[in-house]
Amino acid sequence: MTTKVSSAMQDLTDNYAFTGTVSGAGKIVQVVNTQTGSHASATGTFPNDDTIPQITEGSQFLSLAITPASTSNKLLVEVVAYLTNGTTASQLICGIFNTDVHSSNAGAVGMTYPGGTGTWKPGPLVMQYYLTAPSTSATTFTLRVGSHQASTTAINSGIGQGTARKFGGAFMSEMTITEISA
Repeated sequence: MTTKVSSAMQDLTDNYAFTGTVSGAGKIVQVVNTQTGSHASATGTFPNDDTIPQITEGSQFLSLAITPASTSNKLLVEVVAYLTNGTTASQLICGIFNTDVHSSNAGAVGMTYPGGTGTWKPGPLVMQYYLTAPSTSATTFTLRVGSHQASTTAINSGIGQGTARKFGGAFMSEMTITEISA
């Protein structure tokens, strides 16, 4: 039985029983996730300028709450969203919001360009936002999306399908929050 591993190689191909507690920085405390394969569309906009996007701009497409275990811990918010815009050749601007951290400002912003007029190409937008947990109370993160000009933005629509979901709901966008010990 091995009780301590040093710099020597350890063969883990056999079934070893691990006991004890993993502690220290970098330990995953919890993971929460939301996924949706539903189609949704909205007409909210974000200006494409040098201002921080506000919670009153764009349209909300995803929302997820977490109750952190410690205010010393870090939160990693990850988003994968399949976005389209088919009425104009638009840049799609996305913001991750949490009013407990940044009041009405976006904490992180991303942008994608899914294609020209009428194409409805689903552009995968991938975003990450890393921050210190704001409290040990429940806190909600939202993803708001909008075009830089007046048009309709959709989530989970396939090419040429700007007004309907695609692949029976298995074409999904999601938000995951991982709490990591500091």
